[in-house]
Amino acid sequence: MMETFWFWFFTCFALLSTPVSPDFHRPAQNVTGSTLHLPTGRFSLLAVPANRTLKVSVPLSSSISALVIQAHSTDAVLTASLTADFSQGNVYQGASVGLVLKPVVLSQMISWYLQADRATQALVAALPYSAEAPVPGGCNLEFDLETDPNLHIAFEENVVKLEFAPANVGWPWFVAEPPCDVGTGAGTHWRLEYDFFCLVLPPSFENSVEWHQFARMAMPGSTLRFGSKVTTLPSSSLPRVLITTAPHLSIIFTLVVHDPLMRTTASYVPILVPGCSSCGSSILVILLCVIIGTLGLILCFLGHYLYHLAALAMGLGTAMLAGCIALFVWWRFGSVLLCSLILSLLFGVQIALIIFATPLGNLAVFKSDFNFWMCFVCVVLFGPLLSLPCLKMSAVVACAVIGAEMVVLAIAWFVPCALPYLLIIVPRRAAHPSTALAINAIPLQPYDFLLVALWLLLAIAGTVIQYQLLSDRPPFPPCPYDLWREEREHRREDLLNPQHHQQARPSRPQPGGCGERTPLLLAH
Repeated sequence: MMETFWFWFFTCFALLSTPVSPDFHRPAQNVTGSTLHLPTGRFSLLAVPANRTLKVSVPLSSSISALVIQAHSTDAVLTASLTADFSQGNVYQGASVGLVLKPVVLSQMISWYLQADRATQALVAALPYSAEAPVPGGCNLEFDLETDPNLHIAFEENVVKLEFAPANVGWPWFVAEPPCDVGTGAGTHWRLEYDFFCLVLPPSFENSVEWHQFARMAMPGSTLRFGSKVTTLPSSSLPRVLITTAPHLSIIFTLVVHDPLMRTTASYVPILVPGCSSCGSSILVILLCVIIGTLGLILCFLGHYLYHLAALAMGLGTAMLAGCIALFVWWRFGSVLLCSLILSLLFGVQIALIIFATPLGNLAVFKSDFNFWMCFVCVVLFGPLLSLPCLKMSAVVACAVIGAEMVVLAIAWFVPCALPYLLIIVPRRAAHPSTALAINAIPLQPYDFLLVALWLLLAIAGTVIQYQLLSDRPPFPPCPYDLWREEREHRREDLLNPQHHQQARPSRPQPGGCGERTPLLLAH
């Protein structure tokens, strides 16, 4: 019954949180030969033939100083070019491609060229910007395009590296381009600021949903509304950022450049970091999740009641040797201090993991290993300091919280959420120090809020149930060794006691009365 309730609850929540894909503009065969006329300021779906050049013409007006062209495909490699011969330095290739068109003379149309390695549908847009808006990639000194509005992605160990070409301040089409390497004053591109945004795609998305999210992240206004801000970079920083992502989630990244003097914005071409839909679907992983979830339920509701199980499980959370030592110390000497210390340390670790999974973990002060680990140790030690005055309460709460977390993490493996990856940021940094400079770019998903609520409910219910079970019991169970020794002494005393070996004899019936016919032996 409860399984059916949770299934329909999660299903309805997912349906409500999935965006409805809109109908994009489809140019009504407005084609002359192989030339297609594309409107500005809106997205269109183009049918791109395989290995054929499609010339796309865009209308111009006197208010347009630059056009950012972008095209996105879900199943093909696109090639966009400024020239018909696709010469080097004028071409960009990928699943998401972008160009910047600057009119050199006053004309009514401007053209660019598009190819695909297979027949596909592409989401195409020509976004106009005025002379006051910054030009994405206008100060490119590293990549092939002279003006490169694209985000360049590289997958490194455990992180994703996004690089971009710095933007330039806007200028009218009839004047010379402002230089990028002369001066650093307020009139140069050094005044610009960059904001990275991300948007997580819903699970099992279709092409129309992906195009819809690309359209949301392509323009500054909709990006600020629907995207989640990752970080802000000044012009003085390097034009790259390291980001941690979740393997199960498909995330769209984009970059918005701000001109604080002109109060204008412009967007780079968004790019998709695809997720792995089949990761963690093996039978072994599923079996491990079931075992962890079952053990978490027992620990959440019966952890302190079954004290030996809690001591061993918490010891396994730190190390096998630590769990065995803690269990032996309690069994032999009856001391619960070591077990309680391990419980409180693990509880402190959970608090530290939660703190560094929040935006506080992205602060610049924590990029230093010394600052990060010193703060981590202080938070972890804060748990034992709070638990020493009240060992029973801390042990019960720790069992309930950690057991509930095990249940939630086991469930989270089967739903598209970010919670498990947020909680392993610290262990991943310990295993891979290169991730110290990476920024956590995993926003919470709708399922994450449900799992956090389930975590809290299980922790509260587990604490209450354990207190009810322990209401008529001592705070901690007695020493098992002392109990065994007392039982052994009782058995030894019973063996040495003669009455223990004396067999009971049946009593003789007593006569009802004595008379002259009663034998003398019976009378006495």
